Parts: sequence; C-alpha cells; structure tokens
Amino acid sequence: MNKIFKLTTHSFGFPIGYKEDIRPYKGETTITINVSIAHKTVNPIIKMDIDFNDDSEKITKSYDFSYPNKIAEPIVHTFLPDKVTQNVIYFPTVFMKFLNGDEFIYQCPIKISKSSFYNDYFNINVGNAQFIDNSDNSLFCTLDTAKGDILNIKIK
Repeated sequence: MNKIFKLTTHSFGFPIGYKEDIRPYKGETTITINVSIAHKTVNPIIKMDIDFNDDSEKITKSYDFSYPNKIAEPIVHTFLPDKVTQNVIYFPTVFMKFLNGDEFIYQCPIKISKSSFYNDYFNINVGNAQFIDNSDNSLFCTLDTAKGDILNIKIK
C-alpha cells in the first residue's frame, strides 16, 4: 500500500485544514509526507510543526520566505505497532503557519496492526531437514528467510 502522503492544491481549498482517509499497514511502517506543493501557495509558509502522535519528539521547521524551495524536503517518520494491542491508530499532523498569520492543519491518520509470522518471514526456504528417531517421528527443519534469518522448528 502507498506510504506517501502528498499535500495537494485541492487540500488548501478547505478553510482550516485537510484530513486524509485512514490507511492501514502491518508491522513497522515508514511514511513520507510530501508538502512540496506548500511553497506554491500565495502566502509563504514561515513555520511548520510536525506532531507524529506516537510519543516521539515534535519537529519544528522554520523557513525564510525568501527561499520557499526548502519546503520541498519530505517529512519521513517510522511508526511501530503497539506492544499490547493488535491495532493502533496514529494521527500524524502538520501545522503550517503562513506569513499573513493564517494557519493550516494537514492530518494523515494511519492504522498499524501487528505483523504476523507470514508478513515477517516471507520467501522461506528449507535449508536442512531430518527425521528425529523418537516416539513421535518428528521432523527437525532449518529454514532460511529472505531477511537472512535462520529458523529452527520441530514438526510432530
């Protein structure tokens, strides 16, 4: 699924702010907020405050309105799933302040679910397998993953 949120000129048509539809992801997720269109507005942006809503430090970016192209730098942040619950919803928010005193809020909510075994370990290959001489006639396997991990399992 697309992990890039792009502020568009359509978004600035709303008087106070714009909220994206919630997007679902699994596991550790890095999103990119592209606010490059913001420097093309009539009034220059002089300050942006970014709150990722995940207990990380808030970011403040101040801009010299003589150099609006600096706003073209994307905002990148990594979110982690919650350790207790299956799903967690974050509301990353960008607060923009313009030279004329106007303010605009851009919010892009995301829902992150815990990743499953199948998400974490895709493309598994059997590295080695052997039968164990016991009452269960178990099978011992060594599995190699695309991430370079080695998993040892016993199958009854």
